[in-house]
Amino acid sequence: MFVYTVNPGDSLFTISQKYDISVDIIRSVNGLVNPNIVPGQALLITTKIYTVQPGDSFYTISQMAYVSLDMLIAANPEINPNFLQPGMKIDLPELPDYTASTCISM
Repeated sequence: MFVYTVNPGDSLFTISQKYDISVDIIRSVNGLVNPNIVPGQALLITTKIYTVQPGDSFYTISQMAYVSLDMLIAANPEINPNFLQPGMKIDLPELPDYTASTCISM
């Protein structure tokens, strides 16, 4: 899963095509009642496979996916991080489960 920031000219359809995920899943995960999105809006994209875009690096992909660079490299041992090409498919590692809690001091 990662966060995608909507760019001018984006639509849910073009984002779904870019990341090979259905519009309905994007809408459901993000609680969107209608298909209107605006530039700058952050959308959660739930996918286990990422298609490399022009200008991507393992570092920028790791930042978008909220995983460490080491985890991303380990999940893709067959890919040389120095030779990423647009269109390549890379695996996104599973995020570890964390227990969230709050502590109130008085």
